[in-house]
Amino acid sequence: MTFRKDIEILRGFSVLIVLLYHFKFDLLESNFTNSGYIGVDIFFVISGYIITKIFFEKKYSSILKFYSRRFSRLMPTLVIVISISLIIAYFLFDLFILKKNINSSVSIIFGLSNFFFWLTSTIYGLAEKNSMIFLHTWSLSVEFQFYIIYPFLLFYFKDKFIKFFLVVIFFLSYISIYYFFEKHNLFNFYSSFSRIFEIVAGCLSFIFEKEIRSYFNKKYHGYLYFLSFILILFFMLILHNEDNHPNPQSLIFILGTCLM
Repeated sequence: MTFRKDIEILRGFSVLIVLLYHFKFDLLESNFTNSGYIGVDIFFVISGYIITKIFFEKKYSSILKFYSRRFSRLMPTLVIVISISLIIAYFLFDLFILKKNINSSVSIIFGLSNFFFWLTSTIYGLAEKNSMIFLHTWSLSVEFQFYIIYPFLLFYFKDKFIKFFLVVIFFLSYISIYYFFEKHNLFNFYSSFSRIFEIVAGCLSFIFEKEIRSYFNKKYHGYLYFLSFILILFFMLILHNEDNHPNPQSLIFILGTCLM
C-alpha cells in the first residue's frame, strides 16, 4: 500500500493520545488526556479502511492466500511477545496471578481475549492493579474476529451486497450501543458487536471514498481534514464518557475520523 501522509498523521495522533491517557501525567491532566482511550477506536476505523484497501488493491487470487499473508505477519510476532511476557511474569507474580495471565494468553491465540476479560469481569482501567499483562490485547481480538468473517464477504459476494451488508451491520451495531452502554457497560466495552460499527465505518470510508471526494472540490480537502479533526477534539474535550464507552456520542469522532 502506498504511503498516505493523512493516515500516518491520524495513526500518530491516536498513538499519542493513548500514551497520554495511560501514563496520566499530573502536569498534563485534562479532558484531552483523559479521553485518550478513543485512540483505540480511531485505530479500529483506520484498520477497517486499510484492510479493505489492501484487499481491493492486491486482488488476491484465493482467500487462503489472503489469510496466509495476514496470519504470517501477525502470529509469529504475537507468539514471541506472549512467550517473552510469560517468562518475565514467572519471575514477577505469584502462582495465582501467573495462571490468570496464562489463561488470558490462550484466549489471545484463539482471538477471544475480549470475551475472556469480559467473563472474568476485568475492569480495563484497573489493569495495573489486576496485574493482567495482556489486557491491551482485547482490541486485537475484536479485529481478529472481524477479519475472520469480512474477507469471505469481499471474496465471494458482489459489491452491491457487500455495501448493503456493511451498512446494515453498521446500524445494527450502533443501535445496540443504546441498549448496552448504560445497562451492561462492561460487556459494551469489550463486545465485538459494540465496536464493529467503528471498523465498518472505516470499510465504508474506502468503498465510498471516490463518491465522497467528488462532492468536495479538491482545494477544500485540507479544510475538510481540519474540520474533521475539530470533531474529534470536540468529543475529547466536551463529550467523552469513559465509564460508558462506546456510547451514542461516539459517532461524532468516528465521523471525524472517517472524513479525515
